[in-house]
Amino acid sequence: MNPQAKEHYTNLLADVYSWMSGDISQKSEEAKQYLLSAGIPEGKGRSAIDLGAGYGIHAKALVELGYDVTAVDFSDKLLDELKHNVPAAVVVNADITEYEFTYKPDIVLCMGDTLTHLDSTETAGKLIRKIAAALPEGGMFFSSWRELSAELQGESRFIPVKSDNSRILTCFLEYTSEEYVTVHDLLYRNVSGKWEFSSGSYNKLRLASSMASDMLKYSGFEIFSAVCKKGMEHFACKKI
Repeated sequence: MNPQAKEHYTNLLADVYSWMSGDISQKSEEAKQYLLSAGIPEGKGRSAIDLGAGYGIHAKALVELGYDVTAVDFSDKLLDELKHNVPAAVVVNADITEYEFTYKPDIVLCMGDTLTHLDSTETAGKLIRKIAAALPEGGMFFSSWRELSAELQGESRFIPVKSDNSRILTCFLEYTSEEYVTVHDLLYRNVSGKWEFSSGSYNKLRLASSMASDMLKYSGFEIFSAVCKKGMEHFACKKI
């Protein structure tokens, strides 16, 4: 995992991530419908590993589909929320690049921009190959990320993420190299009637869908579904 991203989540985003992302029941239902539309098999008797599980959106969806789920994330804060949201999941606190697969799962997920939080495209490729090695033939891998390979210009680089009466979160994108975009998160919180400001930034991979496709095919995956949902690329793959 990119050390900058780890620090950024620990110091800023973890506290507001579930608020920013949305109601767990609604988001997990959306995740479940996507997985079903992409052809995920019945979960009874099968296992799944959710890498970068956050507060449990996909772990909850998988448990509801009948899977035995292991949820992996580095954030204590988000894992505490996940334990509450998905009591049936086995929770592992680990950097996903260092996580060792102790059994062959039927499904592996790496959703919600987790891949682009790695420190390089080389690391992303290594993780994909590690996942491929852990899966049995016919095992499935689901991934999603925001496509940032095309550089945004002017005001389009400012993204209003979410706001309510107590919090305002805005994001600014700075294209610093061909491989990275620097993400600046600007957070205002209303504390006892006064607005307090905090901010942080980290480098995020500009992972083009064509590059991800090449990585997956090189690692022995067949991509059987590729769709864009709310600005996020979603790839569903099968090990061949």
